[in-house]
Amino acid sequence: MKTIGPYQRGLLLVVEPRSKNIPLEQMIQENERFFDSYHLPSPAAIRTDTFESDIMTMYAWPAFRIANDCATVRFKEIMLESGTSAALAINPQFPKAREALARLEH
Repeated sequence: MKTIGPYQRGLLLVVEPRSKNIPLEQMIQENERFFDSYHLPSPAAIRTDTFESDIMTMYAWPAFRIANDCATVRFKEIMLESGTSAALAINPQFPKAREALARLEH
């Protein structure tokens, strides 16, 4: 029986066989290209009392998930630069990302 695992590919979470053994650095680089291609409004332009906040969280979630993967393997610098900070740049009100960044700063 093959074991499978999640692989972040932009906004999608793809199920891949673990035998592919995709390096974390490769996933980060691939996703940075996705993140750079997004044309998101400024966080200040978002009406936080509407569905727009939820949509921004959906865009921020992949960066946050990658940040957690980095933390799991102890890539603190990558996590700060590529993950949590990117998630907060997309949605400054993303509570889980704010909590993670606060934990790292202590």
